[in-house]
Amino acid sequence: MLRYLKSREFWLTILGLILLGVLAYVLLFYVFLPSYTQHGESVLVPEVIEKSMDEAIAELEERDLRYQVADSIFISNLEPGSIISQDPGGMSKVKPGRRIYLTVNKHVPPLVRIPEIFNVSTYQAKLLLEGAGLKIKKIEYIPDEFKNLVRYGEYKGERVRPGDTLPKFSELTLFAGKGLGSQRVGIPDLVGLNYLEAISQL
Repeated sequence: MLRYLKSREFWLTILGLILLGVLAYVLLFYVFLPSYTQHGESVLVPEVIEKSMDEAIAELEERDLRYQVADSIFISNLEPGSIISQDPGGMSKVKPGRRIYLTVNKHVPPLVRIPEIFNVSTYQAKLLLEGAGLKIKKIEYIPDEFKNLVRYGEYKGERVRPGDTLPKFSELTLFAGKGLGSQRVGIPDLVGLNYLEAISQL
């Protein structure tokens, strides 16, 4: 046994195993793993915010990137179907095939309920409507003893009631009281009239 350990054949075997191990290491870490993980390869994520869905998809696929719609919300001042946000952001470096998560602007605004805005002040009604995602288009004043008290409302000429649903960001016309004493009228001359005639004139 000792003679074999000192023999040339033994050391050639050891040398062969060492070379084989080095070769396996090189192939594993410098050939197979970089190829599998696409080591060193990256693509620049395009900026697709405010672009249409079709434009965004075309730009992502052109750079070998995938996409997924992660959420959709409604923003009134953006084009329906346009991209609101993306993750990772534009100009980020990622590996080919990476999934980009998109938030898209809805085509139709969500429906919201009209709150209890009647028989409250115009100021309170404004706060309640804004909290519900609605707006006041204008306030029209009608004869009523309670000044600035909202009596009813309309949407596109139709009366609405608390609990009715409207598209978010809709604008309502409110009708509020003028209050007593907002108009002046002349007092008729009652001298010489009998009681019934005077009542009629008044």
